[in-house]
Amino acid sequence: MTAIADHPEPVAEAPAFPAAKLAMWLFLASEVMFFSGLLAGCYVLKAGATGGNPNLWPTREQIHVLPWLGALNTLLLVASSLVLSFALRSLQEGNRSGAIRGFAISLFLGLAFLGVKSREYSDKFTHGLTPGNIAEAVTNAEQPDARRARMLSKGQRLWLDRQRGVLEDYITKNPEGNESDLKAAKAFLASLRDGKKPNGDYIRPLSPPEAAKEANRLLHENPGLPVFAALPNGNLWSSFYFTLTGLHALHLLAGLILIAICLLRALAGGFKPGQLEFAENTTLYWHFVDLVWLILFPVIYLI
Repeated sequence: MTAIADHPEPVAEAPAFPAAKLAMWLFLASEVMFFSGLLAGCYVLKAGATGGNPNLWPTREQIHVLPWLGALNTLLLVASSLVLSFALRSLQEGNRSGAIRGFAISLFLGLAFLGVKSREYSDKFTHGLTPGNIAEAVTNAEQPDARRARMLSKGQRLWLDRQRGVLEDYITKNPEGNESDLKAAKAFLASLRDGKKPNGDYIRPLSPPEAAKEANRLLHENPGLPVFAALPNGNLWSSFYFTLTGLHALHLLAGLILIAICLLRALAGGFKPGQLEFAENTTLYWHFVDLVWLILFPVIYLI
């Protein structure tokens, strides 16, 4: 008994760096490499496609990218990260009600971000700015490669067919719509069809490059028309846009699920002093999602 009393069993000490936090840092390091490689790949492909010529890449106006919407989403994410930090601090100080408010506000701001992004996506789908649906007749038709020219010829025909279809649908469904838009739609549709003058002379339809230029003009002057853009390297740009923003949105959705779990645990009193690793890792992950967006914002909306 005396020997046992003189030599008490050693008490296990908590690790200086919890395993859960170390795992999160390792995961985030892999995510940094993933997004870095993705961005680098996008820039390499863009440089190869354009050869450094800015005229061979869509402008913000042509692809309906609105910097103020991107800035709004940036503000929403930065605010949500700050509020989430305050929620974690409230937990550490034992302020349960403050933590609940913080988690709820962060969740709301994150959902608002997705709402703005869904509005952007809807606009892209409305104008046909999705991968594989953008005609590239104006510039790429000038490339000498015969196989490339055949591929574009098929794409041009599909684009013209879709253009006629949406214009006919718009004119049929909006007989009392905006007079200027209706007039422009009817004139553009007529220019895409064979016709005859009053004296019987043949009127040829616009060629794909001519139709592409007219479509881009209408998109600028009559943005309410359901006209599909014809953009240099537009499909490549669209692939970049949906890949980068889509992957970020998936990461953000995962973060929202984690914040929702934190909110439910806080409501149920599930967080105990010294046992806040889940909330700490959630906050760390959310800051990473915020950081990724701070990089994507200038790449997509400003450059």
